[in-house]
Amino acid sequence: MSMLAEPRRKQKWSIDPRNSAWSKDESKFGQKMLERMGWSKGKGLGRTQQGSTDHIKVKVKNDHYGLGTTCQL
Repeated sequence: MSMLAEPRRKQKWSIDPRNSAWSKDESKFGQKMLERMGWSKGKGLGRTQQGSTDHIKVKVKNDHYGLGTTCQL
């Protein structure tokens, strides 16, 4: 008997789950393009540089509910 799909395997988190090593790399295409348009590191985006200067936060979702839902038992 053959199986159509492989058994599921859980993904393991990397050593750098917040991807901070990637964010410190200054040779990225997007960063170079923004710098050519006048942006500099530490400033926010927007006309008055009012945009966020922090990275988007990562939150672990380890359940089988859809995005944006919470368990209401």
